[in-house]
Amino acid sequence: MAAVGIIPADFYAGQGNNWSAIAGNLDIKRRITEDILINILLQQAGDQDSRVFLLKGHAGSGKSVTLKRFAWELSQKLNQLVIYVPAEGRLTRDVARELYDLTKQRVTYVFDDAMRRSTDIAAVSKAARTEKLPVTVVMAARTNEWNIGSGELESLVDNEYELRDLNPSEVSELLAKLEEHDCLGHLKDVPDEKRREFFVLTAEYQLLVALHEATMGRPFEDIVLDEFRNVRPEGAKALYLDVCTLHRFDVGLRAGLLSRISGISIERFEKDFFKPLEHLVSTYFDSSSRDYAYRSRHPVIADVIFKNLFETQADRATQIERVISFMNVDYESDSRAFEQMIRGKHLATLFSDRQFADRIFSAAMDSSANLSHVEHQRAVFELNHVAGNLDAALSAIERALSAGSGSQFSILHTKALVLRKKALNASEGLGKDAFRQEARRILERQAKTSHTSHALHSIGQLLIDELREALIKVEDPNSALVDRAVASLSKQLEKVVSDGHSKFPADSHMLTLEASFAQLLEQEPRFITALENAFAHSPGDGLIAVRLAKAQVKAGVPADALSTLAQCIERNPADKRARYEYARQLIRTKQPDNKAVIRHLRASFSEGDTNYAAQFWCARHYFLYDDRSRAKELFQKLEKARVPPAVRNRVQGFARNYSGELESFVGHISRLEDGFCFIQLETIQESVFAHYTQFSGDQWGKLRVGNEVSCYLGFSFRGPVATEVRAN
Repeated sequence: MAAVGIIPADFYAGQGNNWSAIAGNLDIKRRITEDILINILLQQAGDQDSRVFLLKGHAGSGKSVTLKRFAWELSQKLNQLVIYVPAEGRLTRDVARELYDLTKQRVTYVFDDAMRRSTDIAAVSKAARTEKLPVTVVMAARTNEWNIGSGELESLVDNEYELRDLNPSEVSELLAKLEEHDCLGHLKDVPDEKRREFFVLTAEYQLLVALHEATMGRPFEDIVLDEFRNVRPEGAKALYLDVCTLHRFDVGLRAGLLSRISGISIERFEKDFFKPLEHLVSTYFDSSSRDYAYRSRHPVIADVIFKNLFETQADRATQIERVISFMNVDYESDSRAFEQMIRGKHLATLFSDRQFADRIFSAAMDSSANLSHVEHQRAVFELNHVAGNLDAALSAIERALSAGSGSQFSILHTKALVLRKKALNASEGLGKDAFRQEARRILERQAKTSHTSHALHSIGQLLIDELREALIKVEDPNSALVDRAVASLSKQLEKVVSDGHSKFPADSHMLTLEASFAQLLEQEPRFITALENAFAHSPGDGLIAVRLAKAQVKAGVPADALSTLAQCIERNPADKRARYEYARQLIRTKQPDNKAVIRHLRASFSEGDTNYAAQFWCARHYFLYDDRSRAKELFQKLEKARVPPAVRNRVQGFARNYSGELESFVGHISRLEDGFCFIQLETIQESVFAHYTQFSGDQWGKLRVGNEVSCYLGFSFRGPVATEVRAN
């Protein structure tokens, strides 16, 4: 592995994509690196299973450097086989299979950009699980991109980590590194405490920005723009702008495309223009296009350059049109940049005057790009722009579908969203209902096969729209009919929410939908009356009973909620939803009947189903009040459940006393490792896990086996967890 030398100042300014900075220890070791290493080694011990780990963070937060440090530590210090796959690299399942056949050992694949290589990662991970290959995948992604478009990758992730602000020790180490390499800049004459204070305040969002501002003493944008203004000759500036136009999307500018855009040969660029840009632009070989490509020091810098140098909407539109007109989308890098530049939502926010977006779509149509994709993004633009035309959006959707390529699933989902908006804008009558029915048909078909919650969430939004309109009519003469409509819509919506929570636990879209439902309930007191009338007619209907009970709790009458659920269970003992909600309501009482809680929780799920919330609370209650061996069996199954890491690792269900306060437990350290320990709790005679982050101040570094501690006791899908640990 080649490691070309790098000047420390260049590394701290965001340059250098080789390994020399890591080999030379110019970086700081983030605590999260240790966390990933520890968890990987713990989960690899003695098994042949494949594992997938995710590192999330904002642009400029230090993901790439952290990932390289992790790969270096795993290979150099722990002697494991690591394959680092850069953003422009590729990996196939056949290669992964062959590597294992040749080495007969676990291989860890490190991906610098999960979203760009999502197809490769999914294929390799699935093949590894099917064929029992001991493969570990560690990947990085921008938090916002992952939250929007992780798709099926999310279900493959075993653990996820988020790169947050530097902690005090990391700030101290970084300042020491900057001082060692004479890179403190204007901070050189500032007292240590002021250095640390300035750096912490500046690093809240982006480490890259913090390094620039902390060492140069000026706002990040001023520094970047000054660098641009000092570039000579003017032709080099123009080329730098072209590079930034693409690299703000984290896509390199292919050498062939650069030559076509500028009219300058590659040879002349290297001879006359690369030298003035050598600290601003770097070259790499893009294996997917089999061509050299150019990029700026960082996408954050590229975005600053683009937005400040193309100040008017007209200037931005002209630049995007110009670049698009020269693209060859048969190249993967060109295609990826093209898709980003014509994203409908992006253009809707970039151009308040729609004529400029229309110009870009016209340029896109003149290219050799996928017609279906262009028309789909035009529809997305019409849906999201303040001056958008919904009829034009539907026409674009039909053209996209007729083109017969692109993601038909995504196009149809957009069509459903357009139909929902048309229904909201339509006057009362058959037209409104027709729009909603067509949207519902599309979404229900998608919900059956989708790996994400988007279709269910959109169905829920349609139902909330109808419910809100139905509640307005409650005062009408035919209020009995309206009551039945409200009850029917509530029942359907409760089923969507319940199914969504079961299929996609703790999913943000489903939580938002539930919150919207609850907010509507609070705003409309007539809602409870409609639900009460429906329950009186069908007391055994679990969906109605559960929603009415939740409404009664919100209204401050939890005793009524218990009575409602008890009546439902008496009429329909097999209803799992009512059983689960009844158990949860019992747990919230001051002195719950724990035997009854366990009985109802056990009846709220079946062996092997996906009612993970019910299984979790049942395991928790078994552990605290009944049978710990059964609790451990359930936790072992929950630990392997295919749920997002945030769900698996979330600590909840804290043990409380009869006053509802957190109960404090006393114990001693029975086992101490790097990054975690186990605490033997005296009152329950059980050993529980505790992560180093649960110790305040500098207590973790002073711990020894046998030390007495106090803590609170919570639970995750993995089992009992000690929190807020305090040395006695």
